[in-house]
Amino acid sequence: MSDMSNTAKCLSYVPPVFLFALLVFAHVIYVYTYCITIISEYPALTFTNLMMLGILFLKLTWALIATVCAPPKLVPEKYRARKEDFDAYLKCADIQAQKGFLSSLAERMGIVLDERTNFGMLRFCAICIHFKPDRAHHCSQCGTCLLKMDHHCPWIANCVGLHNQKLFLLTVLYTVLYCSFYMATTGPFITDYFQDQKYANHVAVTAGFSLAALLGVWTQMVPVVPSRIL
Repeated sequence: MSDMSNTAKCLSYVPPVFLFALLVFAHVIYVYTYCITIISEYPALTFTNLMMLGILFLKLTWALIATVCAPPKLVPEKYRARKEDFDAYLKCADIQAQKGFLSSLAERMGIVLDERTNFGMLRFCAICIHFKPDRAHHCSQCGTCLLKMDHHCPWIANCVGLHNQKLFLLTVLYTVLYCSFYMATTGPFITDYFQDQKYANHVAVTAGFSLAALLGVWTQMVPVVPSRIL
């Protein structure tokens, strides 16, 4: 792998690391400023909030890391064409010739596929040199075809596909639950803060509330249920 490829690979992890840093920052604000400082006079409430948000934080952290680190499901070797077959494919004069050749080649290889291109021929990746199984797509960022590939998400530095689609949806779900609980429990404090400045010295909680709101909005902007996952 070239130095440029290594650099691009390292840079691709900047968005998920930044996202996780925001999550940790918001959680630290909640624990130390809100629970331990502001509502510490209510032990039962403090314990309940710490436990509930702590569990959601751990689940969200696990889901995010698992989504980022999930290895992609590549197209099986049985779909790969031989070099001589690929050379013959490249020599086809027009689309109709390619269509007939690919149908014949798939039959010889024992491959049965339902999806077709807009021209009615079997889907074939000239970069990876293999037939594309149904719902498989080529990712230009990853440089390969992936099974049930939906899209490449920069926030997880990975594609969303067969290998991590459930983990991706869990990440979105836990983000919504975490942000909702965060804002629901700190909401009354925010109201008091703007009404009578009772907690004027605890601006950090307002910052944490804002981060939780931003994360919640971000979650809604992410394709929560990508079209090809369904």
